[in-house]
Amino acid sequence: MGFYIKKSIKFGPLRFNLSNSGIGVSTGVKGLRAGVDSKGRTYVSGGKGILRYRKQLSPKKQDTDNNNAGFWKIISLFLLIALILTALYFIKPDIIDFLLKSVVQNFLRFF
Repeated sequence: MGFYIKKSIKFGPLRFNLSNSGIGVSTGVKGLRAGVDSKGRTYVSGGKGILRYRKQLSPKKQDTDNNNAGFWKIISLFLLIALILTALYFIKPDIIDFLLKSVVQNFLRFF
């Protein structure tokens, strides 16, 4: 196995994962994440410390005739984010206020 570079940038509930092969995006909480990698494959991962598990949700071979696959992956990712934020709102509403404030502050840093 060769060397590789991996960096992630947090932006509110999202984490942008930068790697040699491109940019992926994921969301979740400590120990449980779901996302799309830089090659467009969806996954769920979890674990703590050195014990981790990752499951690919998309098929290994992509169907080249399916032109709408990227669109539906984006829609499913946004639905997943909405589901997680809704669950957080019912568990602890203060977290949503904190996330919104941090997203706005991070967004305003660019201007």
